[in-house]
Amino acid sequence: MASFLDLLDQFKPKKNARTRAIELLTDISRRDGISPDAVLEKVGISELLGRPGHPLENFDELTRRLEALRYPLWTAKKERLNALAASFKAKTGATLTYPDYAEGDTVTLSFTVKSAADLTERLAALDREKEMVEKIVRELTE
Repeated sequence: MASFLDLLDQFKPKKNARTRAIELLTDISRRDGISPDAVLEKVGISELLGRPGHPLENFDELTRRLEALRYPLWTAKKERLNALAASFKAKTGATLTYPDYAEGDTVTLSFTVKSAADLTERLAALDREKEMVEKIVRELTE
């Protein structure tokens, strides 16, 4: 674990992000019965350390990879939900957000308007895409 803490120092994450990464690494290591170094190998730590860019961006990628390894089902669901939400926004102009970890059966829609005509247009677009909202809600509850 000491080597992982040394690696973290190279990224310079904030305290809460650092704690989260340590928890993920520890959980994966215990669940899979492998060393923390083996977990880091799985997520490609050497590539991230040598990658150009801001260290915190690389740390965020490390955290995403650890989360995907720790929570593979949630990661796949989140990708599907994000794709649906992006498609919904493109078609309606409304932002759709879902609860963290898909805990719940409701979504939040938000949009901006400049006039009553904008509101009418936005509501018509939302009405046309109500089946997509149903699809997203189903995805949440599966």
